Amino acid sequence: MANNSSIDCSDLSSRISFANYIASISNATGVDFSLVSECRAEVCGALWGSGNPDISGIGMAIGYVLETAIATTIVAVFLYLNWRPESKKSQWVRFIMASSAEVFYDSAIFFTFAIQLASIVVLSRANFGISANGMGAITLKITWAISLLTLLPLLPFCYGNSIFRQIRKSHTSESTSHSHSIRSTDEDKTTSLKNSVGESDLQPRKEAKEEARDRQRFFLFVLCWMLSVYPFLSHMVGAFGKSEIGNGSGQVISTVDWGTIEDVCYARTAPLLPSQETAMTVFGIGSWLFMSVIVIYKIFVLAILKQHSKSRLSHRLRNKHVLVDSSSKLAGRLWMALCIVAPLLSVSQMWTFFRLQKLQTQMTDATGGVYLDKQWTFGQIVAVIVFMPVLTEALFLLRNTKVYDLDSGTI
Repeated sequence: MANNSSIDCSDLSSRISFANYIASISNATGVDFSLVSECRAEVCGALWGSGNPDISGIGMAIGYVLETAIATTIVAVFLYLNWRPESKKSQWVRFIMASSAEVFYDSAIFFTFAIQLASIVVLSRANFGISANGMGAITLKITWAISLLTLLPLLPFCYGNSIFRQIRKSHTSESTSHSHSIRSTDEDKTTSLKNSVGESDLQPRKEAKEEARDRQRFFLFVLCWMLSVYPFLSHMVGAFGKSEIGNGSGQVISTVDWGTIEDVCYARTAPLLPSQETAMTVFGIGSWLFMSVIVIYKIFVLAILKQHSKSRLSHRLRNKHVLVDSSSKLAGRLWMALCIVAPLLSVSQMWTFFRLQKLQTQMTDATGGVYLDKQWTFGQIVAVIVFMPVLTEALFLLRNTKVYDLDSGTI
């Protein structure tokens, strides 16, 4: 409540659109915007936000960190294993990480899907003037960041299909040929022939199932990417759209009056530097465009391979395996580059998220408001628990090593 009884601050605690809210401030203060200091908690919270636990709460932040950390760990381990000679220990580690990767991707992709849908809902309500409650300017930027933050860690998983293979193809073929040679000397030739035919029938089926799973994973990622188009467009409009602040005709509030409100709300805070704002915009837009180019390219390649399988271009793409799998040396190097770039871009969005969250915390505390992100809600608990199956899977495999026979080449 305001210290000056002539101003009713309760009417300024919520807003629908920016223009209507500025009109409400003008009516409440008699166009003397310096009186905003009497209602700083309400005004600053409505314009810049005081946190949204379903977007940037403690539990949600833990979920974002877990997704990025688990994805980076799995990818790093696979890169390390690919550079080391094959051994019994490395085979077992690869098996554990491949199984964990499958569980992680299934958990992360639907977590990402939920985040994209939630981002569309809250952004559309604010963008179309339905309701901007809980969606201040800082909260909008945080929403743009988390839309990317949940997608980028999954990018290497959509192109490094071998990351889901529990046993290397080379190891499988060696084990199979070795077992065949033993059986040919110790068993009847007819029995050996039947066994070899049976195994030769199973291998194509297994590969077909693996390829079907790869297509499903990529389809789900493309679906999430398509949903991220709206947050990206919202980001573009917010960054480069026509501003409602200025001294020209049709502007909602003058630059001087807006500066007065900013001085009140940013007092006793560490505001973003121009270089920081530029970095957030560049990395945000650049990350989405980088991801989109790769996704669209793979869609294009897969479409050619399927619709024009006998064409010369299809033959060249199939031989090079460019960004389709990681079986060739060229594709392996490209996948390695992707595994390095994607985490770096994820870190940039993580920095954006925590820097904006820190600014919002400082502003809320300085203006005497209630910072909502400190509260635990139902959705935050779900965001933390959603990645627990990954740990459960890894622990299960570690405790049941004797159940699986890696030497046979089959699991």
